[in-house]
Amino acid sequence: MTKTDTGSGVLLRPRLAGEAAFAIALGVALAWAVSRPPAGLAAGTVLAIDRVAQAWPAAVMVLSAFGSARVLGRLWQGACAPFYLRVAAAGALLAWGAHVLGALGIVSAPGTWIACSIGLVMLGEEVWRNRRALMELPRMEWVWACAAPALAIAIVAWCSVPGWLWGSEFGGFDVLSYHLELPREWVERGRVWPVEHNVYSFLPSYMEAAFAQSMSLAGGGGSDTIGEQGWRLIAPQTLHCMYAVAGAWLVARAAACSLERAGCAPHAARFAGAFGGALVLATPWLVVTGSLAYNDMGVVTMLAGAWLAAVDPGLRAGARGALCGVLVGAACGIKPTAAFMVAPGIGLLLATRVPVRQWPRVGVGGVATGLLMLAPWLVRNTVACGNPVFPYATSALGRAHWSDEQVQRWTGAHHFEGSPARRATLLVARDPEANPRAPDTEQHRGFSHPQWAWLPGIGLALGVVGLAGASTRRTSFEGAAVLALQCIGWGSLTHLQSRFLLPCAVPLGVLSATGVALILDRARAAPDTPRSRSACLRWSAYAVGSGLILMQSFRTAFIYAGERSRAPTLGLVSGATFWTGEGLADPDEIAVGWLNHHRADGRVYLLGDSTPLYVSPLPVYHTTYDTSPIGEAIRANPDDPAAWSRSLGSLGVRRVLVNWSELTRLTRSGWYDPSVTPDRVRQWLASEGIVEGEWTSEARTLFRLRGAR
Repeated sequence: MTKTDTGSGVLLRPRLAGEAAFAIALGVALAWAVSRPPAGLAAGTVLAIDRVAQAWPAAVMVLSAFGSARVLGRLWQGACAPFYLRVAAAGALLAWGAHVLGALGIVSAPGTWIACSIGLVMLGEEVWRNRRALMELPRMEWVWACAAPALAIAIVAWCSVPGWLWGSEFGGFDVLSYHLELPREWVERGRVWPVEHNVYSFLPSYMEAAFAQSMSLAGGGGSDTIGEQGWRLIAPQTLHCMYAVAGAWLVARAAACSLERAGCAPHAARFAGAFGGALVLATPWLVVTGSLAYNDMGVVTMLAGAWLAAVDPGLRAGARGALCGVLVGAACGIKPTAAFMVAPGIGLLLATRVPVRQWPRVGVGGVATGLLMLAPWLVRNTVACGNPVFPYATSALGRAHWSDEQVQRWTGAHHFEGSPARRATLLVARDPEANPRAPDTEQHRGFSHPQWAWLPGIGLALGVVGLAGASTRRTSFEGAAVLALQCIGWGSLTHLQSRFLLPCAVPLGVLSATGVALILDRARAAPDTPRSRSACLRWSAYAVGSGLILMQSFRTAFIYAGERSRAPTLGLVSGATFWTGEGLADPDEIAVGWLNHHRADGRVYLLGDSTPLYVSPLPVYHTTYDTSPIGEAIRANPDDPAAWSRSLGSLGVRRVLVNWSELTRLTRSGWYDPSVTPDRVRQWLASEGIVEGEWTSEARTLFRLRGAR
């Protein structure tokens, strides 16, 4: 693709925006057609547009990051795909910079605006200097349009506030407990810093820091913000969806670059790469996670960008290592599992693509920049708790404020106990020990999960086809090797959840591209090949490729249509008021509505619950692994329930909201404080509590502690 005269890469033609908008509009219509919308298509479209307009902070941050990435321009100087590498670097800088600013105490609208304005000015100046290049680019491959329905569903889904979609994620439980709850608390506190009641705040949290900055840009603040301004949750989800789109786009370019370098015809490599990227974009898992405020798509984007940097032949050895280090380091800062789902694969690619004599230069550059990207987290945690990687390596570096029992619970919950044979089986088959009535996430721990659809099968099948051609064989081997390393890491170091395999979408997309590229390469009209046969092969590849992507897109639409009893768009219409109780005729119908409506004196303690996102003001809560205030009180005075109440009263607690089903589930699983059991809680509150509200359908009961007013 054409470069600008600054070497910064290409800029998209305005015409592409219209083409993309038209394709997405058709997909949005499909998203409403496959469900039972509570509003008409026209009204629903207006609502979606309104929600998208609320996502402007995400757009501001992305544009600013792209402008700021100019400071790293020397790293991709001479590259064949500088624009794409800049996109990946911008994603890394956005997450890293958000964390650095947040740790320094800059989490406010003025501070974030000042930081963003620097990047916006840099971008504006560059666009002005290269304005004539805007119309010089060729079209994007048309095959991307086949993924438009899936992308449209992602857009409609991100417009729904957290808690409604998706069933496989239990309504976004992790979003409600820390992916957005922590940003909410950081905005209120004015700093991205660990808190002892939520262990996930000790993780690098680069993506969550970016969410906090986007929420601060949206305005508002104070303890009532989430309850009264739920629209501030849209920007973080939009930001994560942007990473999903960028990741698929980078997969396409990484595959095309690798194939071209191996001798594949340029037109074949470009179409095949676009096919692989569009297939990934249409995958249900990508749409599900991409439309939630998760962090998985940041890892996918960084892996695809690092893959491109590893195979781009125009990069210098030192720059190649440094750029890969930046992207891998950012991936680990976004989600620690990238240490074994991203780093080994990129190391393998560099080892096979770089001459042995250049290994030291590449290695030093990569390690140095990788550590630089992780330094903010390491320094922050060291200052906060003494262990730079807490809650990991507790035996060597210290367990901070945790007890040995808490460390054991955390380790047990994040590690799968089973033989290597069983782990390998769960990678591709249903768990035979799972309850048949359990959610798909518990039955299908690996690639057998329905939300992978046909991507694993298509990727492996076309990867085998790619092995048959000299111009595609190397890329197929590399894709298979990276995929194998990821599967080994997943099976050895995780608790075997299908979502943790999402980085595998990158090598599967590349593998998919190799088979299509070989078919198109063979279709070139050679002197002894009839033109009709070449045309037949070429159009067959086009038809099959587009058909596979459409199959994947419609599979995504089918899953979306089945959400919430075929009313997935209800979450878009109701917004946050559905969860805060403000949109109900009687807010007291739900427990959270009662708390938000009455705003009683004193604080509320959530016992069993760890999802306080929609409760205002912030209650006393903790994750299942963190120190339980009632558990501490029980251990201090085992036979004095009144002392337990006094201990909670010292924290300002006047009421206790018990989630009986969650408390029972966590106790049964062994993930909760062993001193706190449902029976002990019942005995305590029978003598020390007065029932103020009971919600049988939610299995929640609200108690006012005796003596509290």
